Amino acid sequence: MQLWGTILDPPIYMPHGFCYLWNPPLIWLHVVSDALIALSYASIPVTLVAFVRKRRDVPFSWVFVLFGIFIIACGATHAMEIWNLWHANYWLAGAVKAVTAAASVPTAILLVRLLPEAIDLPSGREWIRANAALEQEVHDRRELELNLRISESAYREQAELLDLTHDAIFVRNLESKITFWNRAAERLYGWRKEEVRGMTSHELLRTKFPELLPEIERQVFTRGLWEGELIHHRRDGGESSFPAVGRCAPIFTIGPSPYSKAIATSRSASTKRISSAASWNQRQTPW
Repeated sequence: MQLWGTILDPPIYMPHGFCYLWNPPLIWLHVVSDALIALSYASIPVTLVAFVRKRRDVPFSWVFVLFGIFIIACGATHAMEIWNLWHANYWLAGAVKAVTAAASVPTAILLVRLLPEAIDLPSGREWIRANAALEQEVHDRRELELNLRISESAYREQAELLDLTHDAIFVRNLESKITFWNRAAERLYGWRKEEVRGMTSHELLRTKFPELLPEIERQVFTRGLWEGELIHHRRDGGESSFPAVGRCAPIFTIGPSPYSKAIATSRSASTKRISSAASWNQRQTPW
């Protein structure tokens, strides 16, 4: 209470005007300068607060709050300079300076600690480059999606055509699993496409090869052609044999690697019931 009384009691000191000998030009020089500084300091925190409220995504927003408090305190010291030209409240002026010091010291310390993180923030050019890269990635993904839709549509059309043929046709994927089984294959082998999808063809049909499978694959991939007789087993246990021709050609699709396609077709007039097709990876078995 005694301290507050000392600060607020009528002054016992001389105002600053006496130091300036009450020279009007000198006094008004200080008054105008301190007034402009105080008004500027008062407007800056308002702008900072408005910016933080509208841009809540800005990192380290608390720094702007600290700056606002510090700047308001600085403006108050200049306002006290004007006041003390005619009033000698130096205790009050000292208290305002003490508040300014209490706000400025923590702000300075926190800024030093914040400096490494602030330096690591991306620059405007880096944001522009990152945004451009993101836009390019989105464009590429859209193009890829469009190509995939086109490929899927073409595949459906081809599958519908394959369903119309009288030849038995089935397709295998890169994992040697059946992915397509046409209606003629259903009639020939006795399994519906829902039953065989995802199964390994040569295990399902218990395919008998005229020579070792690795040798057949070698000929297909090196010469692009293999001819021989295959034996498939039907669901009822019966066998179907036919002379077959295997051809291989690379097919490039949307993806990281190409695959090959082989077609085995019947060449015997007595066994025209069978024609099969398979699709496989270059390391997978063709039948």
